[in-house]
Amino acid sequence: MKNLRENALKLKGQELSGTNDKMALELLEARKKVVKMLATVVLTFAICWAPNQFMFLAYNLGWNLDFRSWYYHVSVLMAFCNSCMNPFIYAFKNDRYRKALQKALFGKHCCTSRIGPDSASVSIVNTAIVNQKNMRKSSIGEN
Repeated sequence: MKNLRENALKLKGQELSGTNDKMALELLEARKKVVKMLATVVLTFAICWAPNQFMFLAYNLGWNLDFRSWYYHVSVLMAFCNSCMNPFIYAFKNDRYRKALQKALFGKHCCTSRIGPDSASVSIVNTAIVNQKNMRKSSIGEN
């Protein structure tokens, strides 16, 4: 983390003239995002598993733990929830993961907010319009 911070200060102090400097800055920003996401995952893991692990430590040290108590069940539920939280953390922190997840869940064209000229739906619509115009011309020519 210290090395990452030092590199960031060096790059921000320099004037970005070449493409190498811009690429280095982009790489540095990407690394910072990954480190933040990893820190979030680790912190979530610690928060979710700590109560359960402290109970087992106390139990092993002689504390009489009631495995039917509400607080034990809450600690187990928190530990289980940790497994479900990681995909949400990734989706919240990472644009590429979010887009890939949307594509996997909702199909190929889920993530496009506007229709581009290379879209299959545009070519279908254009073909339908051309066919409709040709049909009109032929029906006008027949009359």
